[in-house]
Amino acid sequence: MNILNQKNIFLFVLNLAIFVVGTLKNPLFLAFSLGYMAILILLYFFGSKIQNTAMNMGYIWISKWSCFVIFLAAIGINTPTIFLESMFIFILFNLAINPAFFMKKEVV
Repeated sequence: MNILNQKNIFLFVLNLAIFVVGTLKNPLFLAFSLGYMAILILLYFFGSKIQNTAMNMGYIWISKWSCFVIFLAAIGINTPTIFLESMFIFILFNLAINPAFFMKKEVV
């Protein structure tokens, strides 16, 4: 599987651009973005421990969008100047990172 296709390069450049703009606008954007990404990676890692595929996908879907809402609410209350940039980068990160990457591959 080629991880560096045109779609992934575009998403990476777009994420990087939003990341730079948000950080220049307010340095707290850096902390919120990195914290959000770390929490999602942890959620995906813990989700990979669930053996049932349906439960795993349900857990990941509910947890990642709940995390999205909680982080956006915290940003909207504390630093509304970076709300739009945060929403864009969180959506892109949610859509770009595949939870299957963290799942164990079953050998048949």
